[in-house]
Amino acid sequence: MGTRRDILVLVALCAVAYFPGLTSQGLTNWQESARALAAREMQDRGDWVVPTIDGRPYLAKPPMFYWYQLALGLALGGRVGELELRLSAALAGTAGVLATYFAGRRLLRSGSGLGGSADAASELRGAGEERARRGALWGSAFLATGILYVRSSRVGELDIALVAWTVLGVWGIFESWRADRAGARAAWLALAALGCAGASLTKGPVGLIVPACAGFGGIVAHAAQAGRGASGARREARAGSGGRWRAAAAGLWRANPVVVMGSGVAALWAWGRGVEARLGSAEAVSRAAAMEAGDNLVLLSRETVLENLESLSFGAGAGSVGMVLALIWLARRRPTLPAGAWVVVLWVVASAVVFTVFGRGSPRYLTPVWPGVALLAGMWMADAERRPGAGTAVRGAGVAAVVTLAIVQGWWYGWGRARYDGARSPRAFMGELLSPGLGVDRTAVHALDFWTPALAFYADAPVVPVHLDGPHIDYPHEEMTFAAFRRRVEEREGETVTLLVRASAAPGTDGAEPIERLAGLGLVVESIPVKAEYVIDGRRTAVRAVRVSAGARPTR
Repeated sequence: MGTRRDILVLVALCAVAYFPGLTSQGLTNWQESARALAAREMQDRGDWVVPTIDGRPYLAKPPMFYWYQLALGLALGGRVGELELRLSAALAGTAGVLATYFAGRRLLRSGSGLGGSADAASELRGAGEERARRGALWGSAFLATGILYVRSSRVGELDIALVAWTVLGVWGIFESWRADRAGARAAWLALAALGCAGASLTKGPVGLIVPACAGFGGIVAHAAQAGRGASGARREARAGSGGRWRAAAAGLWRANPVVVMGSGVAALWAWGRGVEARLGSAEAVSRAAAMEAGDNLVLLSRETVLENLESLSFGAGAGSVGMVLALIWLARRRPTLPAGAWVVVLWVVASAVVFTVFGRGSPRYLTPVWPGVALLAGMWMADAERRPGAGTAVRGAGVAAVVTLAIVQGWWYGWGRARYDGARSPRAFMGELLSPGLGVDRTAVHALDFWTPALAFYADAPVVPVHLDGPHIDYPHEEMTFAAFRRRVEEREGETVTLLVRASAAPGTDGAEPIERLAGLGLVVESIPVKAEYVIDGRRTAVRAVRVSAGARPTR
């Protein structure tokens, strides 16, 4: 009965936070716009293997999140759009919460009890099923209402799809390590392999970082502790460093990192082979891999350290507060942690260190770390609510926090964002621009010195970026210099071309307004009366639409 009630509570929190007003706000940021556009083009071509943008291969990420959208398109019987994108994110977020609950109950069964009692180690070892259930429930509730986790579940970025696969991978590694029977161990290894394969098909090799840090890192950390005399898996290590190494090797042998990690690599390799077969060349795959590595691999930058510390301080909502309290307690008391607790601790600490040392510092990269943060907080909370005198107050504060966060964030993403921040999406702007009354040819729309996939998504045709101040790089679509754009305008024999421009100079530049610059370069510029507002550059610059035709070339 307790499990059924817990699931209903968690599903209710997710329903309030993730599902209201899925399409009230149009596509806003670059990432979600790229996912929506690529999935639509895959559906239009009937190709589930090669993502494209404007017909050109877009291989920065594997296809798992696109498959979610395509599957929903089949189920709902329509063309893939905003609904399928946002619903994919919301369902993936819910799946991550439920997976965390069930995995947490196993991990915390001997790992709860982060209180301040006199015999902390005894409490940890003796934690029972009920306390594990409470810890998993609190952790999953913290996760469901975490500030950055909710954002990922509401915005159509693919990182949220990584969570459930990551949790399955960590859970399977832990259970295969602890299983006594060969048959059970093989089943758990299969789950771990499935989780890692799904993670790699969602975000490439980066998807394997957290399962490796939490699962295999937890095995090594627990073995090191066991060598100091603590009880561990099969009590394999009791005799100094040699025993610790033997225990670590035995644990890794049971969890079989070659099979588990290899399944992720094999899945990614198989997709790459499918892409090569479709394109007839391996060059595009290799180029995309090199581009992705160069874009995301940044070695220990100060900005990354600060960004990740900030994200960890609030990303899991109330769970971030509980994580800090738990880590403080661990640092002060240094208890003997059982196996599941080590997995949770390494999930947070080792993963955060890796993403900080090698990552770019984007908060969304920490998305697969939030379940570990939340479960660590759940461990602390499960003990804190049992303390005489303070337990009722702690429990009440926790309930108030998760309910408030669910309601407030559900309102913001469901209605508030569209009302107060709607101009960041080009949906209304492009809809009015391409309405029949203005006579704009959707196949002849260009954008001057900026671009987002949302423009092409709403135009339902390529919107070509024109570079007046120098070319941008790494855009997987057609782009042109200003000289090439001028030739295109002249070739249209008096017909106008639509150009989207900033209404003022770009922030940080001292140049003239783009419309004035175009006129000074000999083009005839006529404003198009679009009333809908569209802003870029972090809400600092409005966008205008103009008709451009050839005029006299400026004389020097």
